[in-house]
Amino acid sequence: MTVPERLSDETRERLRVLTERHTVGITAGGAFCGSGFVVTPDTVITCAHVVAGRDPAGLVALVEGRSVAVDVVRMVPESRGEGSIYGFPDLAELRLAEPAHDLSGVWLDDSEPLQSASVSVHGFSGHTLEQGVQPDTLRLQVAGRSGQYVRLQWDQVVQGFSGGPVLDTGTGRVCGVLKASRHEKGMSGGWLIPIDALEQCSPGLLERNRLSHRPGTPWFDTVGERLRRQRELFGPDPGSEGGGTTPAQMLSRGAMPFVERPELGELVSWCHESPDHLLRVLYAPGGSGKTRLSAQLCGLLREEGWVAGFAEVFTNPLAQERWLENMTSALAAGFPALVVFDYAQARVSDVCELLAHIHRHRPQDATLRVLLLARSETPLR
Repeated sequence: MTVPERLSDETRERLRVLTERHTVGITAGGAFCGSGFVVTPDTVITCAHVVAGRDPAGLVALVEGRSVAVDVVRMVPESRGEGSIYGFPDLAELRLAEPAHDLSGVWLDDSEPLQSASVSVHGFSGHTLEQGVQPDTLRLQVAGRSGQYVRLQWDQVVQGFSGGPVLDTGTGRVCGVLKASRHEKGMSGGWLIPIDALEQCSPGLLERNRLSHRPGTPWFDTVGERLRRQRELFGPDPGSEGGGTTPAQMLSRGAMPFVERPELGELVSWCHESPDHLLRVLYAPGGSGKTRLSAQLCGLLREEGWVAGFAEVFTNPLAQERWLENMTSALAAGFPALVVFDYAQARVSDVCELLAHIHRHRPQDATLRVLLLARSETPLR
């Protein structure tokens, strides 16, 4: 997956909300211990020193306002050791007694953040303007490697953030776990436990997390800006105000109820199961329901995380070139795509331009389907 050169402000705001939803506060016997975050619906990651020495029976995670009992699955290392600093990687895996089924887990990055990258740290602390422990946020910059850790600088890291997720605001993914402050009373930053250290604590977790984030899931769609790409390629959401007045757009909004047809299942199977069949022609006399069927197909695929819709009629070569670039960009971002050409007899040149462009620039492993609607197969042979 490729990420836009700069995530939009709207995307960053959505990522902030997603990260905060997945951030938990951890208490033991009612006393606040530190922060953590959900990586799968039933698994929380935090620092080992946050839960070390606590009564296991009293450990609780505050998940979206709910208090949920947790069990310590493992800590690495299992004890602090002789030094004053808990040893590397200082990680703990916790199991929620009640899975958070409405949370899919943060999306973990593939590598540690680059030097000078901007990151935000999410957690809980008692250092806000409100009384008690409250959600809190820090903004820091990556200074670089510091032994096995990554050094962060600029903001004031206060007690309570240990175990919180560190979000790389460039990639939109969680790149590590906050360990500790370098100096709590100054703007000295702290240390980050790099994401690859999670494999020592929870073998296989990184791969399970990667597989759980795909097109159609909240974090993947947010980072890849799927809604923006859908609008750029196929116009406003058919179900929204100003959703367009073309026959396809009106049919997508339910101007005519859809009557179940066996062809729909065949088309869905073609989209999912026929990697070598890029192109398909659907032909029938006018008024037989081709457009309504195709609009229904597009709607089903959008619900699964595809970008799908009817190709616009291009007014000039520049508009067409921009559309083609947007299409390859969406494919490079990891989104499967379906393009429908209505009245295909009159769009043969546009279809050829798309196929030629994809042949030259198609990203590896990209999924693209092109559906041509026609009243006869003859002009398309």
